[in-house]
Amino acid sequence: MTTSSRQSLPRPGDTVPEGSTPRIRALARASAVALGGFAVAVLVAGLRSPGYSHRSETISALGAKDAAAPEVMMVGFLLLAVSLLAAGGVLARTIAGKAGRVGALLVCVAGVAAVVTAFAQEDCSDLKAACAARERANTVSGEHVLHNLVGLVLFAALVIALFFLAAGLRHATGRATLARTTQVVAIAALGLMVWFGSEAYGDNGGLVQRALIVVACGWPALLATGLAGRLPRPLT
Repeated sequence: MTTSSRQSLPRPGDTVPEGSTPRIRALARASAVALGGFAVAVLVAGLRSPGYSHRSETISALGAKDAAAPEVMMVGFLLLAVSLLAAGGVLARTIAGKAGRVGALLVCVAGVAAVVTAFAQEDCSDLKAACAARERANTVSGEHVLHNLVGLVLFAALVIALFFLAAGLRHATGRATLARTTQVVAIAALGLMVWFGSEAYGDNGGLVQRALIVVACGWPALLATGLAGRLPRPLT
């Protein structure tokens, strides 16, 4: 690719319609605030759940039917959905090209999946031996199974989205460093997802899942905030 053709490629924000910058920035702020609200919900639900272990149990256990405060985690999952949907909206408007649009769409798919996880509750904490035994015996409810399947879709969509977003950024002039960072984040998220799925984490399943959430859910919100902040400010 020649220098002249490279310079002709669109930068994030080049396709942003005139006058839409304030709305995009508002979406980016909403994504960041909602993600913070999700983190607070996890902490509050954990504090209200005697015996709960952030180290060894998943976040979904805080919203299970036998949890102490499932309504708190339901709100938390809905806030996560808002964060992902808002981030996807920003990324769709600030990363030009097919790869960027696919990545943004997948972030939104993850947001819809988060809505489902809010209402489809697990029966029990699936990293505890008793609950795992129920899963092996197929005595858990369909809602429990649905929650876990949709959770898998959520993480898979986010991991794949990160690779597409990295590809979209690579095709934008002046975004090489951001593209490489997003690629590294995508690889890290994939590794964490494989690790979590392998169950080869001993008593640290909760920590591995939290690391996956920080990377896979946190980066789209951070990326959206950063790209929205680089948009030209409207003249006053």
